[in-house]
Amino acid sequence: MKHLGETSYNLGIKFIRDHKNRMLVLSQANYVDAVLDFKKGYLPFRHEITLSKDQCPKTPEEIDCMKMVPYALVVVSLM
Repeated sequence: MKHLGETSYNLGIKFIRDHKNRMLVLSQANYVDAVLDFKKGYLPFRHEITLSKDQCPKTPEEIDCMKMVPYALVVVSLM
């Protein structure tokens, strides 16, 4: 085993070191971009939309339909 210097990227995690401020930042921005799979700056909904529990699926058919919505899969992946 030999020393290759400080790592900057390993297992999909980017390491950012700030020696002056004694900080280590771990970033998974590339993973998030890949999971979301859309252009940066795009939001999946408009700001003026108000969400409520009344909009939740109620029938078994509506629940099955919502299982096919990719937005829900993205939220689960990020959690």
